[in-house]
Amino acid sequence: MARNNLVIVAIDDTLDNLTTLEAVLADVLPEAEVKTATNGQQGIELARAVDPDVVLLDVVMPGMDGFEVCRRLKDDEHLRLIPVVFLTALRSDRDSRLRAIEVGAEGFLTKPIEEAALTTQVRAMAKIKAANLSQLRENERLAALVAARTRELEQELLVRRSTEAALRESEETAFALLNATSDAAFLMDVEGTALALNDEIARWLGQPKEESVGKCFYDFLPSEVAERRKADVAAVVGSGKLTRFRDERNGRIIDSTFYPLFDAHGKVTRIAAFGRDITEQLQTAKALVDERRLLRIVIDNLPDAIYAKDMHARRTLANRADVENIGAASERDVLGKTDVELFPPEVGERFIGNDQRVLQTGQPMLDLEQLLVDARGESRWLLTSKYPLKDDAGRTIGLVGIGRDITERKQAEAERAQLLAQIEAQARQVRQIIETVPQGVVLLESDGRVLLTNPAAERDMVLLAHGAGDRLLGLGDLSLSELYTTLPGELWHEVRAGGRIFEVIAQPIPGDGDPERWVLVIDDVTLKRQARDQLQRQERLAAIGQLAAGIAHDFNNIMAVIVVYSQMVSGQAGLPPAAREKVDVIHEQAYRATDLIQQILDFSRRAPMERQPMQLLPLLKEVVRLWERTLPESIRIELVRDDSACRINADPTRIQQVLMNLATNARDAMPEGGSMRIELCQVTYDADAAPPVPTMAAGEWVRLDFTDTGTGMSPEVLSHIFEPFFTTKAPGQGTGLGLAQVHGIIKQHDGEILVESAPGQGTTFSIYLPAVPANQSHEVSALEAGSLAQGSGQLILLVEDNAAMRDALVSALDMLKYRILPAVNGTEALAIYTTHLGEGVDPVNLIISDLTMPDMGGKALASALRKLGATVPFVILSGYIPDDTVEDLADLGVARCLRKPLDLAELAQVVAEVLG
Repeated sequence: MARNNLVIVAIDDTLDNLTTLEAVLADVLPEAEVKTATNGQQGIELARAVDPDVVLLDVVMPGMDGFEVCRRLKDDEHLRLIPVVFLTALRSDRDSRLRAIEVGAEGFLTKPIEEAALTTQVRAMAKIKAANLSQLRENERLAALVAARTRELEQELLVRRSTEAALRESEETAFALLNATSDAAFLMDVEGTALALNDEIARWLGQPKEESVGKCFYDFLPSEVAERRKADVAAVVGSGKLTRFRDERNGRIIDSTFYPLFDAHGKVTRIAAFGRDITEQLQTAKALVDERRLLRIVIDNLPDAIYAKDMHARRTLANRADVENIGAASERDVLGKTDVELFPPEVGERFIGNDQRVLQTGQPMLDLEQLLVDARGESRWLLTSKYPLKDDAGRTIGLVGIGRDITERKQAEAERAQLLAQIEAQARQVRQIIETVPQGVVLLESDGRVLLTNPAAERDMVLLAHGAGDRLLGLGDLSLSELYTTLPGELWHEVRAGGRIFEVIAQPIPGDGDPERWVLVIDDVTLKRQARDQLQRQERLAAIGQLAAGIAHDFNNIMAVIVVYSQMVSGQAGLPPAAREKVDVIHEQAYRATDLIQQILDFSRRAPMERQPMQLLPLLKEVVRLWERTLPESIRIELVRDDSACRINADPTRIQQVLMNLATNARDAMPEGGSMRIELCQVTYDADAAPPVPTMAAGEWVRLDFTDTGTGMSPEVLSHIFEPFFTTKAPGQGTGLGLAQVHGIIKQHDGEILVESAPGQGTTFSIYLPAVPANQSHEVSALEAGSLAQGSGQLILLVEDNAAMRDALVSALDMLKYRILPAVNGTEALAIYTTHLGEGVDPVNLIISDLTMPDMGGKALASALRKLGATVPFVILSGYIPDDTVEDLADLGVARCLRKPLDLAELAQVVAEVLG
């Protein structure tokens, strides 16, 4: 049934867009009835229900986008004639427009939509639908007539072959019907044989209709196109439904439809084909797309920000410069949003206020300077003009804005306003800087006349300067002309005076010709040089210490084997006295070598210690009494102390070694006699005071000064005294390890040691050790050695990677009546231990393991056993065990740690105690 009003279906996922579109359509097309849907599926169902005259369709929607909605509409034989017009904000998206045409859309409008364009498009699409519907009905009527007549002819052929004249008359009627349509049309059987053609298809083929009838339709087509058409015919015959397709022929785009024709039994026996040339239509659409794309390119490449807004102050267009000003990623992120959503609230509200003034008054706002702060927090100045957008009736429908970035101009104005104040402030700042820098600064005329000096320069020039009147002639032993000469690599001149070291450099102040003024910078580097020299000595000692520690580690294993075997041989019954005496000499010399190892480890700070709070004075008194009995009478000893407690956290044996080595060093420096003064006191350094060594922390320190009146040392000797094996004594009179051991022990106690000496003026060693509060001290107790203990056949798993050391320990433990399972590393030991967990084998009673081994060391072995739930006692052997490692081993349940080289009595005692 015909209807008088227009029915429009609008599909858009944004309710605001639908509301705006309804309002516009109600204004420009009051006779139109608008139906809305918020998603693609709902829109398709609505179109099927109301059969609209046109569908207005948004491109970007969640779930099913506009292209898929259009495709489904065109694939539905009941909906395919409804014209589809895309509405989009993507002005320059050429691919989207082409895709819209490919899926069958008849129109494309860009948001914001001009009312005139919308009215024209909707009315045109309604007419297109009416024409298409009329054409379809005509085609269907013609096809039905052709089909009916064909069935009649077929029936008559079966009943009465004599009616051929009537059949020819009927066919002529069918041909007339084909010629009645303006589309290219022809009739063929299911094999593709042309039965009838109209004039338009004959024109396309370029030959008379009579020559084409009876020929195969596929022969008129290229081979690849013919194969596709065969498939289309097969689909129509198989499904009984029409099919629609589009292809290109000789540069023309043809939109074609195949309709099935049925016989009396419902079987498809004929195909009615209709084709329409839509080349011009597509070209027109493409030209429109290209024109809009060019316009968009022009807008996007303008340096000024250009944007448009609707009556609700929401952006409907934004060029690239505007998107960048906002700080957004793309135009899509800003369209449909107000400035309150795009800028900080106070900025957005100010912008919207200006927008409302233009929208309400219809008057432009010109050259408005606005401070813009975008979403990233970046600010800039814009010179903005806003103009109202009006329709043909003169009504304001939005606005367009143009913003020019004037940030640089505003900055230049601000800079000019501040320049004078900065110049004035700079003069004051330069003077303040010169007054406060620690280096001396002197401003000179080229002839040496002094124009300006800072306090540091005035202080230093008392020692350095020599001149005449107000003219400077030189500093130290350098003349002014020498100071003006730049050294290679911009090195500073070195000047010495009054026992201090200065570095001086002269820099010219550029002028038109030769420099008229010079700046002298004087830097007192005396303390820097001292600190640098001390740091270099420390680094050199650290490197030597690491090397020495590595040597000591291997040497320790060798001595451990010698000590164990010598003790075992010495304890054998029936050993001749002469042989026993030689074995004792071996044992004694091995322990002397062990002492050397201990000195090396002390120097490298790798020897384990037993530190505990102690008072230094009682130990010092005891050592002084020993010196009074052992040192030559020609050496006078003086002990000076204050009333402070002088408590430290230390290993008494190591501190005693330090004192004995210093005393020996002093004795050798005074072969003709002299005095040795030992001064003990406690000092405090607060955070503001400069300690003797920069790395010393603020707090309480115990200071021990050890002074002799001996021969003293030269600066060259002083720079090497803590290096191992360095000695000034004759061959055979010293090892060069005494002071190296002193240095290592003090560093192990977190202390510092300084030396002052000069040839013929004696030497002073100053030792600084951290003080310990009185409530942390306790008496130092001595260990008593136990007697040699024997086992009773207990099974010991011995883990040692050094073969000689492993054999020696096996022999010693065997002598002590234990059974031994040897292993070369933790991995093998773990496997052996596991095999002794089963029935019929003796369990392991004790594990004795070296700490450092390849594959798996002692610590890793203890950890692996604890993870297995093993509770077997565990003893660690090592020449060096760091304090933190001792704590870790205790957490793993290690019972004792023994140091190499082992004393046989200590080994026997420890094993007996651990086994219980």
